[in-house]
Amino acid sequence: MSGPVSHEVSAPHYEATFEYDTPLVNGLAVPVALLFGLLGQAIGFDIFVFVTTGMWMHELGHAIVAWLSGFFAVALPFVTLQPSEDRSIFVTLVVLSLIGALAFYGHRKRRWALLGFSGALLVTQALLTLGVNPAQATKWVIFSGLGGELVLPTALVLAFYQRLPARWDFWRYPVLGASAVTLVRGLFLWIGVWRGTRVMPHGSMIGDDASGDVERLGRVYHWNEHDLAGTYVAIAWACVMVVATAYAFYLLRAFKTASRPSA
Repeated sequence: MSGPVSHEVSAPHYEATFEYDTPLVNGLAVPVALLFGLLGQAIGFDIFVFVTTGMWMHELGHAIVAWLSGFFAVALPFVTLQPSEDRSIFVTLVVLSLIGALAFYGHRKRRWALLGFSGALLVTQALLTLGVNPAQATKWVIFSGLGGELVLPTALVLAFYQRLPARWDFWRYPVLGASAVTLVRGLFLWIGVWRGTRVMPHGSMIGDDASGDVERLGRVYHWNEHDLAGTYVAIAWACVMVVATAYAFYLLRAFKTASRPSA
């Protein structure tokens, strides 16, 4: 007589359809995406990038730094709502829990880049909640709008190389394209502002011109436009160097993996 039949259902498992870490993928994907961004600049695609991915990165930049500072914030199209400049213990604990979950996932899956990223987020949260007062944290929330247009696309370009769930093997390609275009747009913007060939982004999409990020940084925190432009240019070039370093690292790793004899 046969034994009992097991009806155990295994958890769904998705095999990556698009390859990771091959010399072709790691060698071409990022350069092609950046060239697409340069093409967009050449044909005057700037305004479209600004009102789509650029603005999304801008508002998320505000919101993410607000959350890391312990402030409640909601990122919406063209505006980030922050009802109060008082810190919330609830927000701080939620963000800390999410960072912990990311670190746990990175450790369990041996995704060391994610583990390092979660550590960087933890340090940033500690600095923004424990190292500065709410007024100074608010300054960085305001600053991080324009800064988010540079830093967040860079983080998403780096995420292209990471093995993440939810069909990331496919979605990383459109995300890479949008992120590279946004990063190139930010680099050209701030080089132009620094050289005097482009106008400093004044005003606000919603509200009067006095409520713009540049105006608030100058009026409340006495940050002059020359120093502000220089700071964003430095961040833009630092982001380019981070992308270039990651590109070289992952390309070298792909060649080393491909050269290993198969078992």
